[in-house]
Amino acid sequence: MPKELRELLEQIENKKKEARKLLAENKIEEAKKLKDEIVALQEKFDIAKELYEEQKQTIEDKEPLKPTVQV
Repeated sequence: MPKELRELLEQIENKKKEARKLLAENKIEEAKKLKDEIVALQEKFDIAKELYEEQKQTIEDKEPLKPTVQV
């Protein structure tokens, strides 16, 4: 997985932890705002992952160059 995707996942997890903490402190409005940020980050991650998978598949689908040996 590329660095960009790992960083996005880390951001999502950190926001989730923060939201859980706010919820435990009964700070509902702040937790809702974080939830919106989490949803946006998750959408960004999903799009980036899909593009990465497409690029990876395109590379895998290409035939390797066949060596040309002249005798």
